[in-house]
Amino acid sequence: MKKYRTKSDWLALLDEFEQSGLTQTEFCAQRGLNARYFSQRRMKLKAQPQSSVSVHSTAFYPA
Repeated sequence: MKKYRTKSDWLALLDEFEQSGLTQTEFCAQRGLNARYFSQRRMKLKAQPQSSVSVHSTAFYPA
């Protein structure tokens, strides 16, 4: 049975990969992930702007 992952699941998984020190192939093999799909998701999510930054911005705007 395939596991559905949300965007936040993928972001957490990508963060885990970045901190692992493993190659993408090693990381995927250890977790039973399809390396090609992982790579596609990684590229797509990296290309998206982080909208949460602008939503939670604490920048000062003069009145």
